[in-house]
Order: sequence, then C-alpha cells, then structure tokens
Amino acid sequence: METEERTSVCKSLIVLLNLIAWMLLVTAVGLGAIHFSECPIQPYIPIYLIIIGGCGIILLMLAYWTNTLHEGFWCQICILSIICISVFSIAWFLTGTVWIYSIYPPNFNSTAVGHYCQRTLYLFAFWFNILGFLSVVFFVPCCICYVLYECIRTIYG
Repeated sequence: METEERTSVCKSLIVLLNLIAWMLLVTAVGLGAIHFSECPIQPYIPIYLIIIGGCGIILLMLAYWTNTLHEGFWCQICILSIICISVFSIAWFLTGTVWIYSIYPPNFNSTAVGHYCQRTLYLFAFWFNILGFLSVVFFVPCCICYVLYECIRTIYG
C-alpha cells in the first residue's frame, strides 16, 4: 500500500511541475511577442524569452512523445533532439543572463527614448532567469542523491 501511495504522490508532483513549466514557458513566449519592440536598451531580451520558451515547449512535447514510444528509431530521434535542444537551451540561457544583467537596473520610463525596457518584460525575464538558476541549484543535488541511492540499492539489493 505504501508503494502505491508513493507512486501516486510522485505522479501528482510530476503533473504539478509540468503545469507550472507550461505556464511559465507559454508566458515567456507571449510576453516576448507582445513586448517585442519595447526594450530598446537591450532588444535581445524579448527574443531571448521567445526562444527559451519555445525550446522549453518543444522539449516538453518531445519528452511526452519519447515516453509513449519506449523504443525504436523515432524514440532515438527524440532523445537525440532532446539532447541537442537542451545543449542549445543551456547556452541560450547563459546568453540571456548576460543580456538581462548587462542593463541591471533598467530604466522603466518609456519617455527616455532608446534607454528603457518595458517593466513587465524585464521583470519576468529577470525572475525567470533567477528561477532557472534556483532550479539548477535544487535539482542537481537531488539528482546526485537519487543516482547514489539507486547505486547503493543496486549494490546492496
């Protein structure tokens, strides 16, 4: 019974994390598109949000598709695509970090022609970036602990 409860809790947590990821990624694409030309001091920030959001959405869809395929040629293509897009996303995330922090703190006043950034756009990009770093700080140790747990469990059965 305990295993069934643990499994249902894990599934619920995964669904919740997926919903949060979808909301953040769709919002990133939407804000980048809506405010595309409203950050003349750093015009790459809206592009950063559109691309990072789009890559995240594609990664989620490929992960879902990989889970349904299990094996075969298309599963291998999905895994290869996930690896390539993940590497690109990491590089793009770091590039976006440079763009975001290069103008910190920005001028939100649109009367300063050419030297401002739309408030909602910048703050979303800023906190999206912080959340990305926090998730790495949280999930990397969790993954290491999980791998160690699995290794120990396999060895000592």
